[in-house]
Amino acid sequence: MMMKNPEDKTQEKQLSSLSFFGLEKRQGFLRRKTEKMFDIKAWAEYIVEWAAKDPYGFLTTVILALTPLFVISAALSWKLAKMIEAREREQKKKQKRQENIAKAKRTKKD
Repeated sequence: MMMKNPEDKTQEKQLSSLSFFGLEKRQGFLRRKTEKMFDIKAWAEYIVEWAAKDPYGFLTTVILALTPLFVISAALSWKLAKMIEAREREQKKKQKRQENIAKAKRTKKD
């Protein structure tokens, strides 16, 4: 009759707790169970197949999905352009003010 090593019990507890979190021990490495992982390759194949079977539907869906992003990008670009213009106007005002102050000091000295 063989007695269980206390280390074996701790390993069993670790394995049971790991399997609870969706992990299991295989070949000495911890790996996620493949059923729960998002399979990117299968998803990409599905997208390519969909694009090949229904190109107009695919393009329509892509355009509809990207349109809000284009609108947001355009709005932010417009806002940035306005901010840059306002900053340039402020800098011109400050520069003109400094020139006027320097000109007034020169005429005052004369």
